Amino acid sequence: MLLRFVKNNLLAKPLRNVLVVISCTVSILLMLIMVNVSAQVNDQFGISTERYTYVLGGNCSETDLVLDGLFFYDMPKKRLPFAQYEQIKGIDGVVAAVPIAMADFITGTTYRVIGTDDTFFAQGDQILYKTAEGGYLGEWQHQTTGADVVLGSAVADSLHLGVGDVFTASHSQDAEGEHAQFAYTVVGILERTNTAVDNVAYTHYQAVWASHAEAPEEEEEEAEEENHAEEGFIHLVLVAANMTGMNNLMAAYDNATAVTLANTIDTLHDVFSLFGDASQIVLAIIVIVIIMAFNMLFLAMFTSAGERRRDVAILRALGSNRGKILLTMLLESAVILTLSCLAAWLLSFAGLAIVGGTFTRMLGIVIIPTRLYVSELYIILGSYAVGLVATLLPALMVYNTEPNRYLR
Repeated sequence: MLLRFVKNNLLAKPLRNVLVVISCTVSILLMLIMVNVSAQVNDQFGISTERYTYVLGGNCSETDLVLDGLFFYDMPKKRLPFAQYEQIKGIDGVVAAVPIAMADFITGTTYRVIGTDDTFFAQGDQILYKTAEGGYLGEWQHQTTGADVVLGSAVADSLHLGVGDVFTASHSQDAEGEHAQFAYTVVGILERTNTAVDNVAYTHYQAVWASHAEAPEEEEEEAEEENHAEEGFIHLVLVAANMTGMNNLMAAYDNATAVTLANTIDTLHDVFSLFGDASQIVLAIIVIVIIMAFNMLFLAMFTSAGERRRDVAILRALGSNRGKILLTMLLESAVILTLSCLAAWLLSFAGLAIVGGTFTRMLGIVIIPTRLYVSELYIILGSYAVGLVATLLPALMVYNTEPNRYLR
């Protein structure tokens, strides 16, 4: 009886209630997306700084250097002599040094081929990235017509590539400048990490040199203009160092003008601070939207309370107690909030997928649409609490309705 009464009340004003549900849904949805993205960006930064203490590259912005080195955001504007990599490997306290040579794109795609060596996947006895299929690069066998490649999981899944498959690479994402005579053969596919590592194909840095060595003269000039890593050059060195190594690196490169040594933790902290400042602006906008949404809920319930006073008076005269009538109003609000929270939660997956694509294109950071955080539950519970509080005053108006006054 009570639930039927609630249903009839909600269906009596369908347009108004649908608008209230939409406004509440939008406000909750925005908050869920913002909290989730902020948490995932923070997690990605934490994972990235665990493995590498510094990124060394040509003279450029530290922010660009770290984003390029840890998230493969873009090709650095400066190249680094390979001798610099060999020098940094010999510094006391450097635990690992991994060469990175930004190469081309898998022809017709946005996936970049990165030149490195097996120290990227494993350092000593520590395996950093396991293979789900096949093996690693192994020793470089000089070839002029092709090379081995290990794929990140997202690349393999998206392009439906498996071990043994062959593809070519191009200078640009639209297949311009394709190295048609140099083929890459898939020898391994990495397990999914849900990081930027999944979105890249990995080959030998020597293969990057070889792929450009046979280019026509015009292509060589284009490669030089685009800072491709031709023989004798790479782009970055990812460095893991202990305390001694950190001190030695700072002493060696702190005042260097030809190269840049970026501390990953400090740089990503600065990036996250900028992201946090932008989040504060977004948060302020979301708070305004939330206030407007729940103000709309309040007005809807307030109007409904005024419209139904005569109905409530009749119910009171027929024997319904005040508690049931109060409960009816609260149940109506709870239904609206439940529909809003459920819709916001379901739509958040699509929203995160869209936002995630933007973050991957802009920063190389991977946002997983299905990842959930406890803070999202707090947002939903908080929305319920605020919504029920917004309903309380109209509900008390109905609760205090006197039958005699409205039945004359």
